[in-house]
Amino acid sequence: MARTYLKHQSPQGFGKFSPSSSSDKAYARFQSKAHNTILKNPHRKSERPQPRNLPLPLRIKQIKMSTSASPSTKRTRPITDVGNHPIKHRRVSSAPVIGSFIRERPARCSSEPPTGLEGCGILEDVSSKCNPTPITKADKDHYLRRAKNFSHNWTNRRKRHLAKKVRSDWSGMPSSAQQGMKNLTGVLCYRHSLFQAILHCPQVAHWLRTYHSEESCIVDKQASCAACQLRTVIQTYWSGKSAELTKALENVNKVFKTNGWSQSGQADPDEQLTWLIGQMREQLPQQIYAYLDAFINFSLDSSTSCTKCGHVCTNFGETEGVLSVELLPRINGDLSKYLNKYFSYSVEGYKCDECKETSDNRRSRLISHSPDVVILQMMRFDPMGRKDKHPVPFSSTLDLNAYRTSTNKTNSTYSLAAVVQHSGGTGGGHYRCVARGKDQNWNIFDDARVIRGKESVALDPGSKGKSWTPYLLFFQRERK
Repeated sequence: MARTYLKHQSPQGFGKFSPSSSSDKAYARFQSKAHNTILKNPHRKSERPQPRNLPLPLRIKQIKMSTSASPSTKRTRPITDVGNHPIKHRRVSSAPVIGSFIRERPARCSSEPPTGLEGCGILEDVSSKCNPTPITKADKDHYLRRAKNFSHNWTNRRKRHLAKKVRSDWSGMPSSAQQGMKNLTGVLCYRHSLFQAILHCPQVAHWLRTYHSEESCIVDKQASCAACQLRTVIQTYWSGKSAELTKALENVNKVFKTNGWSQSGQADPDEQLTWLIGQMREQLPQQIYAYLDAFINFSLDSSTSCTKCGHVCTNFGETEGVLSVELLPRINGDLSKYLNKYFSYSVEGYKCDECKETSDNRRSRLISHSPDVVILQMMRFDPMGRKDKHPVPFSSTLDLNAYRTSTNKTNSTYSLAAVVQHSGGTGGGHYRCVARGKDQNWNIFDDARVIRGKESVALDPGSKGKSWTPYLLFFQRERK
């Protein structure tokens, strides 16, 4: 039995039949019947047969736009149908169509200035007798706080991303290359002890090597770039060539004076570090300095509570490089007790923004961004020029997880990397550095001399009449 299918234009769809080989009339009758049968459409109101092989009715719309500028003027659209249908005329409103219905546009006074929202359905939803809810000062303050908080959180996430991109391993920094630095003028111990501590924080070396090459320097005179000079010191130091290191230190001394460092005699390593970071911030492109800012600076959120009205004033994103720990008044405990005072302390004479009253209030700080390198300074020198030799015990591990904000999920546990110690007083003294290298051994760097030491030397708080007291502590984040 042969199987044949009709064409898809047939109203019967795809039919199947078996024609006889001896009768062609049966096939002709079947085909005629299939083509003359009209399929009923349930969605059609009139079931009268339509002539076949005719084009669909063509509707030509002629839209006559009104020349009047008034938005309430209606248009006349004559609609002409080509076919068996008569020509119809209807009036259509120019109001915007919303959904499946037409909403009439309210008339506006011609003297009112246009708002630019006509015809979009916004003005039509607001009654002319209904005034919008006024925005209060509290609403504005709430919105600004939310916007500032969102921007602050985004900035912290970006810093965390940049800090992770800088390597923190000891590759290219062998322990055999550790060496001393010759005191060129006799009073540069403060700078050399600081350099030794920075050199034993691997992220600084990787940052300068990777992101600040000679080609990327934008300073007019490259020889006067502080970051380039520091990179040269790092490269010559870890190469193990003492002659090249001495020459690099001589160039650093000249360049620092050219850039405005006016201390020709004894100076403070903390002041030298602050000046050096400021120079790199001014001279380096922002996209390169952002890496240093990400792994060396804190972001703190401070909040002050008023004791009279209970209002809390919060400041987001306070940048802090070195955590300066005050040793007065005395606290019976180790460094962690002094850190508690640093993150929560009393503010005298604070004027509340809400009640405008002045009183002694409490201010607390929380870490919203934890850097990879933490620098702590024990403030041993007061404004009167006196040195505080009070011993403050500390351990080789620093835990700052208790001071994080709820949005800061970064592990804030650190290990001691280097200690800058001071001997003597403000009238005359000496600095040295005790640092740990790639082999996890501690060394004492006293200008050009290098002495093998122990961890107990780095953790010495300066008690039992010893002359060396810790001044700057360098910690590195513990990575799992």
